[in-house]
Amino acid sequence: MKDSSKVLVSVAVGIGFVVALFVPAALSGYPGIPSGQYSPYGGTMAAQGQSIQMSQAVQMMRGVPPDAHVIPSNNTIVFGGSSVKLVVLATDLEGAANLTSNAPPGYASDNVFVIYGLINPTLVVSRGATLQMAFVNLDGGDYHNFAISTTPPPYPYMAMQGMMNWQQQGIVQMMPFLPPASYAQGVAHEYPYSVTLSTQTSLWYLCTYPGHAQMGMYGEVLVN
Repeated sequence: MKDSSKVLVSVAVGIGFVVALFVPAALSGYPGIPSGQYSPYGGTMAAQGQSIQMSQAVQMMRGVPPDAHVIPSNNTIVFGGSSVKLVVLATDLEGAANLTSNAPPGYASDNVFVIYGLINPTLVVSRGATLQMAFVNLDGGDYHNFAISTTPPPYPYMAMQGMMNWQQQGIVQMMPFLPPASYAQGVAHEYPYSVTLSTQTSLWYLCTYPGHAQMGMYGEVLVN
């Protein structure tokens, strides 16, 4: 008999590594947590993703997909189709202001995400859609990552109380922390992965580096 509390999920983490497994339906993804990424919680931070020119990353972010409807008036992006191309840049408020002509949400006081010209937007996707993610850290001073969770804000200083109990914390997808960009060289770090959201629910994306989500580095994902 099929266990309705679980779903089959396929996740590509980084480049060329794909897994398929059963997880609780509320957690429709795999916590792709590469080793050596636990510096805020003890250990080292070794992986850096792949290098990308900062100008290329900005150009990618501005290339809005044809099936994406960007709505600045309510800070929302609605995606159609089953394959969602998502380019996410991490930066500070000043950097976000330089990249967009839109104001950040009132709850954001420091670092933020920029997605297709909006700051920490609400993302609306269809159930069963696969997010094809390209995450780039354009911040010149801080480490950042992009996690997806069922846990809503407000977040504590330590948004992730250790990496081993991800399931209890509602983590749907996890990725490594990327180091700061080098503005002197014009180079940043990019981390690509994909995750399929198979359950109709409300999720949240956030940076799990200590203090970042607490200060407003998060946004909502509505899976319809």
